Amino acid sequence: MNTTVQTVLRDYVNQQTQRLNLPLHKLKAVNALIKCRTAALGGHVQRCPEGHVERIWYNSCKYRYCPQCQGLETARWLEKQQNRLLPCSHFHVIFTLPHQLLPFWQTHTRLMAQLLFRSASQTLLTLLNDPRFLGATPGILACLHTWGRNLSLHPHLHCIVTAGGLKGDQWISAKKDYLLPFQVVRSLYRGKLIAALHQALKSGQLHAPPGFNAQKVENLLNKLGRRVKWHVHLERQYAHGNGVLKYLSRYIKGGPINNSQLGAVNDQQLVFRFTDHRSQNQQQVLMQRQQFIQRLLWHINEPGQHSLRYYGLYHGTKQPQRNLVRQQLSHPPEAQINQPLSAERYLSQCGQLARLRCPVCQRLLVTEEALTKPQRPP
Repeated sequence: MNTTVQTVLRDYVNQQTQRLNLPLHKLKAVNALIKCRTAALGGHVQRCPEGHVERIWYNSCKYRYCPQCQGLETARWLEKQQNRLLPCSHFHVIFTLPHQLLPFWQTHTRLMAQLLFRSASQTLLTLLNDPRFLGATPGILACLHTWGRNLSLHPHLHCIVTAGGLKGDQWISAKKDYLLPFQVVRSLYRGKLIAALHQALKSGQLHAPPGFNAQKVENLLNKLGRRVKWHVHLERQYAHGNGVLKYLSRYIKGGPINNSQLGAVNDQQLVFRFTDHRSQNQQQVLMQRQQFIQRLLWHINEPGQHSLRYYGLYHGTKQPQRNLVRQQLSHPPEAQINQPLSAERYLSQCGQLARLRCPVCQRLLVTEEALTKPQRPP
């Protein structure tokens, strides 16, 4: 049997003699991943009109971090974002949370994510509206990732930023091949986030994590403001933003890993493969299954916690302004997507349309019977 996230979680849960000591939202996520595309979620039967074949398809869990059922949702997300994207060059900016703040992230994940989004977006909007740099409002798409390639806890924000902005009703293109001076971005981002942390502590929204007292927290924030290097990456501009969007789409849906990265060693250990972002060489790590599951569960968001946010021209209320920009750049208005990408069109794009046809007569299979979920006993 192939090693997958589903099989690792199922074996782990089956070995537990007591209820898993997890928050409810993580228990629900584990339950969804284990049941995905099994009889537990019901399904449907498809038959050839000529009676050649009969197939049973079980329903997907639709959990956004499931590595085996998010292909269609990823394609739909990518189509929607590409439709929103303005026809101009884009910059890719990455804001990283210092690892010294990971204890705060683990105890106040939702709040820390809000502060990260707010500090990074305000940094970009403040500087790009400054006449010394761009002097206009850009479009920003910000996507939160919480993992490194080895599944470590590594919260960081990917931002796709337009190489230009709207000043009044006039589009202004960026004149340089870099977005902003690195030192200016880093200093302002650091100042905004540390100020936000101080305010959250003062208001009682943020509390010292285990092992910290008030003085230790104060010392840490002072150290972060003076002696710690903050990692902010500003990439050169891309001719378009589609490349970065495709990169992000692999993570906004489907979770931090895919099943092809896993290999079994024995009942207690597995091999996890990943590509090192510095050397671009493939590496593999031997992990205890318990350690792998713990790392996987780090990256399950709380209910209602958004991983994607829009600012400036990419905000949901700014479609008229985006269409004004499109007009000035000699492009048609933003299309209205009334119907999301269908499963048939998605399979056709993937070259797998044959899955919907009879292998004997090539006629489309017909859904004739629904399989309901098994009912729990009272």
